[in-house]
Amino acid sequence: MVQKMKYFPILLAVFLSVTCVYAQEKSESTKNSGLEELRAGLQTRDDVIESLWKFIVKTVLNENVSKEKKIEMVKQFMTDFPDNNKYLKEADLILFELKDGSTDPEHVLNRKSYRTKTEWFALSFAGGNFGFGGGFTFVTIRWENFFWEVARIQATGDNKISDDLDRVAANVKTMIGIPFFLDKTNRHEIRVSSGFSGGLTSKYPRVWDEDSSSDYVSLINIPLDISYVFHVKRNFAFQFGLVVDFPVWFDSKYVPSVNGYIGFRL
Repeated sequence: MVQKMKYFPILLAVFLSVTCVYAQEKSESTKNSGLEELRAGLQTRDDVIESLWKFIVKTVLNENVSKEKKIEMVKQFMTDFPDNNKYLKEADLILFELKDGSTDPEHVLNRKSYRTKTEWFALSFAGGNFGFGGGFTFVTIRWENFFWEVARIQATGDNKISDDLDRVAANVKTMIGIPFFLDKTNRHEIRVSSGFSGGLTSKYPRVWDEDSSSDYVSLINIPLDISYVFHVKRNFAFQFGLVVDFPVWFDSKYVPSVNGYIGFRL
C-alpha cells in the first residue's frame, strides 16, 4: 500500500500537465475560431458603401422623410466617400433633383432601366397613306447604345378611297436602332431604327374579274422609323413617331407606305 502511494504525486502531476495542455489547445482553438468569425464579419469599404447606399435609396423613396433630411444624408454620403465610389454620380443627380424639386428622385434611380430595360410589349394606333389601323410589338431588347425590336406587326387599310378600289398595308417588321437620350435621367428618348419588313402593300379592285389587276403591290420593304419615347414609370412609356416602308420588291408603281403612330410601351 505504501509502495502504491509513493507513485500518486507523479501520476497527479502527469494528469494535471495533460489537462493544462488540452485546455490551452482548446483555448487557442476557440480563440482562432472567434478571430475567424470576427474577420468574416468585418466589412470592406465597398461593402460599407453598398450598405449605406441601399439605406439612402430607401430613405429617398420614403415620402414620410423630409426633403431636408434626405439632402443631408446624400451630402454626408458624398463627403464621407469622395473617391472610388460608383454611386457618386447617382448621388449627385439625386441631390440636384431634391434641391430643384422639378423631378421625382425616383427617376434618377430608374435612369439605367429607362435605358436598358427589355420592353415586352407595345401597342400603337396608326394612320397614313393606306388608311388607318394599328400595330403591336413583341419584345424590344435594349442595350446601352442600341436596341432590337424583335417583331412588330403593323396593319392599316381603307376601303373608301373610291367606289371600286381598296388599299391595305400589312407588314411584319424586325428592326435594329440607336437611342438618343435627351436628359440626365434618360426619360426623354429619340429612337431611330431600320431593318426588314415583309407582307402585303397594295391598292386593288374591290371586285375582281378577268380584266382586273392591282394598281401596285409590294411584298418586301426596308422600314425607317423615327420616334419619341417618354418614360413615365420604370415599366411604362408613351411613344409617337413616323415609319416609312420603302419597297424593294414591288410590282408596277413605287409607292412607300407612310404612317404616323402613337401608343405605349411596357
